[in-house]
Amino acid sequence: EKIYQTLGDASKQLIESKGIATKYKSELKELDEKVYKSQIEASDSIAKSIDKLLDKYFGKIDKRQGITRSPEVTPIQRLSMARRYVNNSQSGLTSTETTLIKQAKDAVNQLLNETNLFFNNEWETYKNDIKTLQIDPFKEIKNFGID
Repeated sequence: EKIYQTLGDASKQLIESKGIATKYKSELKELDEKVYKSQIEASDSIAKSIDKLLDKYFGKIDKRQGITRSPEVTPIQRLSMARRYVNNSQSGLTSTETTLIKQAKDAVNQLLNETNLFFNNEWETYKNDIKTLQIDPFKEIKNFGID
């Protein structure tokens, strides 16, 4: 159960981070699309990177019609398969269940390592770039008169 909690926490952090990047992208576009062009592009790029990671957690959305099956097996699907085999095993853990459990753990660890690398490298760079912005939400004030 701890493994599912860890996957849930990691995917939640990815989703929250994407929300932050999306928010900055729209706010910077509203303020000045030309001045903040590189930060807007960075926000868009980081959101796409997060989407790619989330696809690895949950699988890509298949836009084909009809009954289809994705050839990709996600770590969560591997865990479910291993769990089914273990729950249905009447003779204890056999080499099949042991292999499935190892494959599931390896896939989860690989995905979590990839997620950690993303946050330690790409996200950290993006976060530091956004933190350096001197964002001023106030527009220039004009004086009015009819002289």
